[in-house]
Amino acid sequence: MFKKITSIRLMIALLIATLLPNVLFAINPPNQFRGEGALNEGVATIHFLWKMESIEDISGFNLYMAEGITEDTSEFDLAYFIPIDSVVEGQGRFYSFIYTANLEQETYTFFLKSVSENELSRRSNISVI
Repeated sequence: MFKKITSIRLMIALLIATLLPNVLFAINPPNQFRGEGALNEGVATIHFLWKMESIEDISGFNLYMAEGITEDTSEFDLAYFIPIDSVVEGQGRFYSFIYTANLEQETYTFFLKSVSENELSRRSNISVI
């Protein structure tokens, strides 16, 4: 009897662990996020590219930036909101956006979150530029 209860508890825990991220973050996060940039007279031009399973119900993307190389989300600030109509759709569900900003000659770390009317997705992977 003890083995059966333990087995059922393990199955329930596995089910919760599998479904919980999808319940907490119902909209799709950006995947395979990467960027390439150039600096010209203090103006950075960065081309970002990412993959989305679906952009249904997404109104845009929050672009977060931190100085240096980090994955500590407390070090990131919202750099820009990218409206969905500013995003260029490419082949294979890849999307892109060109971001320009006045930046110093340093290393920066970025990530994206999908935005819907009232929620944010999980963050993407980071991209170091």
